[in-house]
Amino acid sequence: MFLRNAMQRWPCDRGELEAATLKLAINTTNTERGAAAFADADLLSLLADRIGRGYGMVQSAIGSGPLEGDLYDELVLLLGVMINIVEHSQPARMSVRGKALDELVTLWRGNRQTVSEADSVDKSKVSVALGYLAVLLGYLCLTTRGRERIKAQFGNGEGIRTLVGSIQDFVAMYKTVDSKVHALEALITELCRHDTRVR
Repeated sequence: MFLRNAMQRWPCDRGELEAATLKLAINTTNTERGAAAFADADLLSLLADRIGRGYGMVQSAIGSGPLEGDLYDELVLLLGVMINIVEHSQPARMSVRGKALDELVTLWRGNRQTVSEADSVDKSKVSVALGYLAVLLGYLCLTTRGRERIKAQFGNGEGIRTLVGSIQDFVAMYKTVDSKVHALEALITELCRHDTRVR
């Protein structure tokens, strides 16, 4: 499978082929039929592992200097691909292996406080990636096994409540961005109208 081959050495080995493959995969997986083709436990475990590695490399890059845009962009694309797969394919949700699921939960749990501590553009980008990770876990928690894995790490229903809170924060951030987009579009329309009157 093209995605598995491209992700074998990612993020250590990144190039145009890997980036193009992720772009193709995100467009291929955004339907039920397309996602079903990727509902493979081995592939999903590989993608989960690569998300963890990519997130780690992004954090290391921030600690040592400016973040490479392509690494971050590819991490977000990879998160998007996996979100598409588990959003549109219930068998995919159920086929994610326990170890891979545990690693994703551990990654999210260990980094969720960084969202409130983001004090730079690069750290804000990491927070966005963590928001996507929360969305991914949300879809995986539509299965009993997913909920059990979260509960095992948090206990007493706290994990699901915390995850829901993270997803709500992510949605609120996007609503803010979206409303700004609409406001800017209104500004453009108004400026164009004034420009026409001036002529």
